[in-house]
Amino acid sequence: MERYKRAAGIFTCLFLIALNLASLYLVVDLMSYDEMVGYLSGGEIKYSGIRHFIYVLLAILVNILFIFFVTCGWLAGKKAGP
Repeated sequence: MERYKRAAGIFTCLFLIALNLASLYLVVDLMSYDEMVGYLSGGEIKYSGIRHFIYVLLAILVNILFIFFVTCGWLAGKKAGP
């Protein structure tokens, strides 16, 4: 039973890290699009702030950091011997 718990924990951590890295890639890629800057009818540029993207980016980075520390603590807490 312990073996299945460990395998499920490792799979969950790897899945969360992969999911967060994919979302990090998508957020960074989305920041480079021209859709973030709108144009008014007179041709002037309407600035569109990236504050919400930065919040999402920081949330993803903190989530990756948290998962990394939890995984490292979990692996370091395992005893090598009996």
